[in-house]
Amino acid sequence: MQYIKIHALDNVAVALADLAEGTEVSVDNQTVTLRQDVARGHKFALTDIAKGANVIKYGLPIGYALADIAAGEHVHAHNTRTNLSDLDQYRYQPDFRICLRKRQIVKCRSIVALTAMSGCVMSCGSCQPWAVSTASRGKSRTVS
Repeated sequence: MQYIKIHALDNVAVALADLAEGTEVSVDNQTVTLRQDVARGHKFALTDIAKGANVIKYGLPIGYALADIAAGEHVHAHNTRTNLSDLDQYRYQPDFRICLRKRQIVKCRSIVALTAMSGCVMSCGSCQPWAVSTASRGKSRTVS
């Protein structure tokens, strides 16, 4: 498979491989001829999309057309915009606390695991147990 239509309501499909201009694509008993090269991971229109109309992917509007988009045309930032507002100045800001509590290396038979001490996992949720080795034996010790 060289392309995928993710949801039945989608008016775009996603190229799973680089597709050349002129490639014929058949989706839902409809054939579309690509009007431009479409890079892997990029979208192309399955139907004509009018200027201002929603671009549908995952069955949901992900943006709108800045100009008329013909079936088979590459759909990307040059001819679409997001429907989200006020994101021109977006900056990633994680909303979680980092737990700096001590952790304990627990050795049981042939498994060594790093676990949070004193119920930290339950109290803040940011500490997770990690497996660090599967071949050591010995006593537990505290690490920072």
